[in-house]
Amino acid sequence: MKRIIGVLLAVIMFIAFLPIAGEPAQAADTDADNTVYHTVKFDVSSAPVPIDTPESQTIEHGQKLTLPELPDIPGWTFQGWRKDSYTGNNFFDNTDVQYDMTLYAVWSCNVILRMEPAGAGKIGLDTGSGMEYVSGSKLAYYYSYYDQPFIIEAVPNEGYSFQGWRKDSGTGEIYSTNPRIELTPDGNTILYAVFGGQVTGISLNESSCRVDIGAMHFLTATITPSDAPNKSIIWTSSKPSVATVDTNGCVLGGASIGTTTVSATTVDGGYTAKCTVKTMFKDVKDSSAYYYKPVYWAALNNITKGYITESDQGTSLYGKFGIDENCTRGALMVFLWRLAGKPSVSGIENPFNDVDESVLGSTYYKAILWGYNKGITKGYPDGGFHPDDPVVRKDIMIMLYRFAGKPEITNPKEMTFTDVIGVHKPKSDTYKAILWGYTKGITKGYSEGEYAGQFGCLLDCLRKDIVTFLYRYKGKPKVDY
Repeated sequence: MKRIIGVLLAVIMFIAFLPIAGEPAQAADTDADNTVYHTVKFDVSSAPVPIDTPESQTIEHGQKLTLPELPDIPGWTFQGWRKDSYTGNNFFDNTDVQYDMTLYAVWSCNVILRMEPAGAGKIGLDTGSGMEYVSGSKLAYYYSYYDQPFIIEAVPNEGYSFQGWRKDSGTGEIYSTNPRIELTPDGNTILYAVFGGQVTGISLNESSCRVDIGAMHFLTATITPSDAPNKSIIWTSSKPSVATVDTNGCVLGGASIGTTTVSATTVDGGYTAKCTVKTMFKDVKDSSAYYYKPVYWAALNNITKGYITESDQGTSLYGKFGIDENCTRGALMVFLWRLAGKPSVSGIENPFNDVDESVLGSTYYKAILWGYNKGITKGYPDGGFHPDDPVVRKDIMIMLYRFAGKPEITNPKEMTFTDVIGVHKPKSDTYKAILWGYTKGITKGYSEGEYAGQFGCLLDCLRKDIVTFLYRYKGKPKVDY
């Protein structure tokens, strides 16, 4: 009997020292006083981006370890440490360490599926246990671990068609046109299942229009059929510097003369209607006026811009060309400099005592120095150029004549201007310049009114007249505006 009891005790003692089921066998180290230590390793190979692996820790048996801090990864949420692989569900809750182990870091992200328009179909998720659908205005939501793919599907209702998956509401590029795709998210993700088919077209109330600089003009879009469930429209302008358009179709004239295309595109179906928009000076509307084409030719070719800068805002001239404003000597030089292609003035010494770049600005400064260097202007005996003085008509002709290189006048027309003949010598620059301009058809003088029969030598030249002279000098280029 004692022999049997001894055998049973031996068996019991053997079983007591076996490892607990489900835990690895002890492989611990001991020190001199037989204290048991365990090694804890950390695996971060499932991180969405490469990160440094934390150092292993040696923990006394039955003690808690200090879990390492990991860096934030945008778009991902750190879920914790697992005791098996990173795909299992056995999370480590930092209880007492009882054996050697490897802990696996786990990250997750949120995946949300939406539909546009709501109620156009249904969307589904299959994470491995079958497709589950939601419809109406509901969302499909999934909590995804890193590198864990799943299947999504979009099914349109009758009368609709699937357009594609977008990553942004309404305006983003199509991510995929396949209604059923496998998705491996790269962080927090929202996908929109875009349905169409109900809208069959869109039109605008105008195919072309004109809008003043700084003024508003409203376009009206009509979607067919009138009872389409999704009438959302995306408005765009091809050249926002010319004119912008808001979400309601309100066109705002920008700070430049030009042409832009305003487009209205339906979210449902992607149908587009377009309107050609031209910006106008507020004081240049009459296309039959002699200065109409010259003004827009000059503006479209960047010879002059009119009163459209921020400093002009709030003034009575903002948005205008200033047709009846006097042309200054400085402005004339700018027009000619731009007409010449904005040549460099590097190395040219400033001869004028009233031409300061910090006061006039870079454009005026360069234009005046260039004009002096080319012999177009000579300034005044007092050493100044007088950039803000109005320029008179005879000086316009002289400077333009010099700009052209003082060409020989062949087959001159008979000139009868009473303020030129007998007033200026035939060999003078004034006489030659006016005769040259008259012969080339650049100027016609005054045929009626107070100055009938005169050229108007000493009259201030208006801005509308200077651009007309330049336009005629260039041979009246075609202006389709």
